[in-house]
Amino acid sequence: MGSARSIEHTQPRFESESSRAASKLLLNAARRCDADAVQNALSMGADPNIRSEHSGRPALSFTAQCADTSLPLQHLLRARAQVDATANDGRSALHIAVAWERGAAASKLVE
Repeated sequence: MGSARSIEHTQPRFESESSRAASKLLLNAARRCDADAVQNALSMGADPNIRSEHSGRPALSFTAQCADTSLPLQHLLRARAQVDATANDGRSALHIAVAWERGAAASKLVE
């Protein structure tokens, strides 16, 4: 019985660690505007609301500044990322999209 209990206790921790790793992958993919990597990280259990430790910017705000595609942003929106989440400086993904003149992203954020 003792070994069964230790397995029960370690399993949730393992899931949490893999989820954290997937979330870090997601944040890096969002910074690179890599739609495939964003989707892969989400399928691995990444938190769509992961934030930068430095600036507090959510992944969604990084995807809001992508120039060539709004796919990474769309993947996060489908995963129910918080649209109104703000960074440490108070800016949301919509603020970023407007500042970077990303009309398609801004439109998706206000749908």
